[in-house]
Amino acid sequence: MGWEFALIGLAAGFAAGYLGIGGGFVVVPALLWIFGKDPATAGGAAQLAVATSLATMLATSLSSIIAHHRRGAVRWPVVRRLTPGLLAGAL
Repeated sequence: MGWEFALIGLAAGFAAGYLGIGGGFVVVPALLWIFGKDPATAGGAAQLAVATSLATMLATSLSSIIAHHRRGAVRWPVVRRLTPGLLAGAL
């Protein structure tokens, strides 16, 4: 089963890097398929697929924020001004 995850990662990376679409476009349906095959996870396959994709995005986003901050490439005053609207929109 490890090769399936590697293939999903390659497809998501290609889609994001070369086609400019979000990796979740590939990852969520692929994980839904994988989780649906296992009787232990089939009942909650959709929730697991979305949650796994969101957790991955959270980790990569935090890593990106840290890297950009270290290079001085984040304008924190702008982030502070945008945050209330972003939070309201997310809710």
